[in-house]
Amino acid sequence: MWSWLEQLKEPIISAHDVHTLTENSQDPQTASRETVMCILDCFAHVLTIPEEVESTFLERATKAFTKVLCHSEIVHKIMNGILKIVLHHLRSAAMNEFEV
Repeated sequence: MWSWLEQLKEPIISAHDVHTLTENSQDPQTASRETVMCILDCFAHVLTIPEEVESTFLERATKAFTKVLCHSEIVHKIMNGILKIVLHHLRSAAMNEFEV
């Protein structure tokens, strides 16, 4: 999965999408959103995972999704925060699926 994401010519989430998310609380393009949600949902179904592994996953996902260099701290901080919230929401939903 990582190879495929890292080989894409265009980022799944552009810097413009990141700023749109923070300024207007709007979703990025539908195709981008679906790709990100699919990947996060798969990871969310790993119900218990060490925080260090989750942080590493979110860092790598941010780099792969945005193709923004690490020194662009603002973009990474924003995206990591957003992805973490979404991941926790999806994990909570996945846990509820298993409880039913």
